[in-house]
Amino acid sequence: MKETKDDNYYSNLRGISIADCISKIEYKFELNHEEISTLHQLKNASISGVFLTEEGSFSDVNGEYFSENIEGNGKVCIKYYDKEPYPKFLILKRIYIEKDIDLNQLYTTLESSIQFFEEAKRASKRMFFKQLFSRHQKMTQSALIKLNKTFRQSTKIKKLNAKSYPNQLLTLQRKGRDFVIDRAISLENKILQIIRTDLNIENQVLSGLEEDLVISISELKNIQRNEILR
Repeated sequence: MKETKDDNYYSNLRGISIADCISKIEYKFELNHEEISTLHQLKNASISGVFLTEEGSFSDVNGEYFSENIEGNGKVCIKYYDKEPYPKFLILKRIYIEKDIDLNQLYTTLESSIQFFEEAKRASKRMFFKQLFSRHQKMTQSALIKLNKTFRQSTKIKKLNAKSYPNQLLTLQRKGRDFVIDRAISLENKILQIIRTDLNIENQVLSGLEEDLVISISELKNIQRNEILR
């Protein structure tokens, strides 16, 4: 992909807009705040190409594509022209070596949480609790999807067996609101514990999930103490 002065420098003066660039990238990869801020620093440049790959990686030096996932390379390559008559390359979604990370327990607990909130949502007869459990379920689903992209997993959210719904929902209804809230808090605390103690890594997705869980658990505990909602 390394080039010298070419027609793109003259014909692509307007280039691809930042908004279109972000839209194209987020079709496959979720950008964090820092990456979006970095993109906006190209507002005075001419973006002539946005390249994405799920299988290989792009070089940080000249935007060259490699079929391997090479540490330091990225999954997104943005080709642009600044003041110089030759292209530059911005690399995003960088690849870093994952050192002995066992995500199995985290994934299993996330999947259990998603299934439980689906059951709790269906078993609830009050709209307030249906919406509450739906929010918590969506947070967990979003975390699982982000983790799949970050760690290149292919875990899919399992569908529940519709035939077993009546018994499961009836069981939750009989056990009541306190049991359901306690179970929800227990699941989210377990996810939080795994992130904080079992996974000793710096990762923005996990940090974001940790913050969301702290807020979510606090919300559930407040509802647990609220006599009006009984």
